[in-house]
Amino acid sequence: MKSPVLLVAYLYPPDNFSGAIRAGRFAKYLRKLGHPVTVLAAAAENAGQVAEDVHRVRGEFGFGLRRDFSGYLERAIHKYFLPSDWGYGWAWRAAAYAARFMRSSPRPVVVSTFPPLVGHWVGLWLKKRYAAGWIADFRDPFWGDPVRNARQAALFDRRMERAIFRNADRVVANTDVLQEDWRRAYPQWREKMHLIWNGYDPEEGLGPLPLPPRPYQVIAHVGSIYSKRHPAQLLASAGRLTERGLLDPKRLKIRLVGTLDRDELVCRELLDSLTASGLVEIVPELPRAASQEVMATSDYLLLLDMLLDVPSVYVPAKVYEYVQVGRPILLCTTRHSPSERVLSLSGVPYRCVFTDDSAAETDRKVLEFLSLASDPAELRAEFAATFAAMPQAIELSGLIEATARMTSYPI
Repeated sequence: MKSPVLLVAYLYPPDNFSGAIRAGRFAKYLRKLGHPVTVLAAAAENAGQVAEDVHRVRGEFGFGLRRDFSGYLERAIHKYFLPSDWGYGWAWRAAAYAARFMRSSPRPVVVSTFPPLVGHWVGLWLKKRYAAGWIADFRDPFWGDPVRNARQAALFDRRMERAIFRNADRVVANTDVLQEDWRRAYPQWREKMHLIWNGYDPEEGLGPLPLPPRPYQVIAHVGSIYSKRHPAQLLASAGRLTERGLLDPKRLKIRLVGTLDRDELVCRELLDSLTASGLVEIVPELPRAASQEVMATSDYLLLLDMLLDVPSVYVPAKVYEYVQVGRPILLCTTRHSPSERVLSLSGVPYRCVFTDDSAAETDRKVLEFLSLASDPAELRAEFAATFAAMPQAIELSGLIEATARMTSYPI
């Protein structure tokens, strides 16, 4: 039997958060490889044990916080000290709950995932308290991440990241750029650093569906839109092309599916104008199956990978769903981004609009993109070997077994 695993994942399916998906894939495919996997996750209420050894401990999600001491403390920590994460109270409850697993035999290897940071808090505590074998998985950068609130959390983030790298037996990055950043920052711990990209589960069966009959083509973005990730560049181009008569708003619809923080958008007026003209359609957030159907029945797909005016170190999880559909993808990103490299490996037609492209260059690329045939392409075998769930689980399983072999629990 393979080594048992305690997967500490604040967000876990069926939670409707993109961060839950990676943890869900890991658990599913590690079990297929023979690892007994126990999951420790958060819920709005204590839910005890549910299917497949998933244990839920009450957590906080930034909405609907209780009006008790725990809820007020959560708000205070989030507002004044650590504004980029939630679940601080969950960390203490989860750590106490996890202790029972560390007293079992054989003891599990702990795999914690971030964000939010509290998963690694639990992993660090279990390492310190029980000498647990510990693998820290990063779905996003931590220290130095331009999206996190640097002013309020900088000192804490730097110390916490160093503590994670010092104590974890393995640390896992989800992009090669992040891994290289780590190697420069912590050369003394290079041997701990490993790369497992985000990926996809072929068993979900996501793929293209027949395009419904309609007098227009659809370019769809599925996911949250907010101040730091927005479609302003495409909308501005669509507005210019419409004014010049090069784009017929009756023949194209830009469909934006998901939460939209209108108050913070820099392109709010343009968005309202194009929505009124019919060129843009805003659809509220849908359940995952329904949003995947939107992807599968769209002529084109829009991927937004620009959070700030700095080189991207992210690969939005949505790209791995988009490529399974196989239809052309318009990627708005920074130059030399990992998202562009991922798409280049997929075999799916795509075009990149870079954040520093001129208006004329953007318009040229948008017109070129819209001239692409919407016939779906097949994924390359090389892509599946790197990004499919089973090869990634095999990689993680190897790290787990190596960690188990080097872990010596105190008597």
